[in-house]
Amino acid sequence: MANALKNLSHNEFLDFTQLSKGKDVTLNLGAALGLCRGGAIPSKVPLLWLGLFWISLLSIPGIYFWSDPRFIILSIFLAWLGARRSKRAAMAATWRELKGKGTLTATQQKELYEYLVQNDWLYLSSPEDHLFPPYDTSGGAPE
Repeated sequence: MANALKNLSHNEFLDFTQLSKGKDVTLNLGAALGLCRGGAIPSKVPLLWLGLFWISLLSIPGIYFWSDPRFIILSIFLAWLGARRSKRAAMAATWRELKGKGTLTATQQKELYEYLVQNDWLYLSSPEDHLFPPYDTSGGAPE
C-alpha cells in the first residue's frame, strides 16, 4: 500500500484538498494528539479538554468514598466528553495548520506536511488498495 501523497508537494496538497477527492485524505489521530501535546502545533484547547478528562477520572474514587455515588455517572460522562473533545480539537488544529489557516508560517507548514507524509501519518491510499482480493471459488482445501 503506497501513500499517494508522497508524490505531492505541499502546494499541490493544498490544491488537492480543495477538490472533492481531498476528503479521502486520512490523518492519524495519535500524530495529531502528539503534535498538539508536544507544542509543535500551538493549540491549548486539546490540553484543556484532556485536563477535564483526568480531573473527572481521578474524582471517581473520591466521589465513591466521600460523596453521593450517583455523581459517578456525571464524572464518567465528563471523562468521556473530555477525551472525545480533546481528540476532535487536536484533529481540527492539525488540519487547520496543514491547510494554511493557522498560525504557523509557510515554511513550518511545509515541514509539518513533509514530516506527516514521510511517517505515513497523513495518508491517501490509492484506489487499488480498496479492492478486495479475488474470491476463491474452488470450494475446498488447496491440493
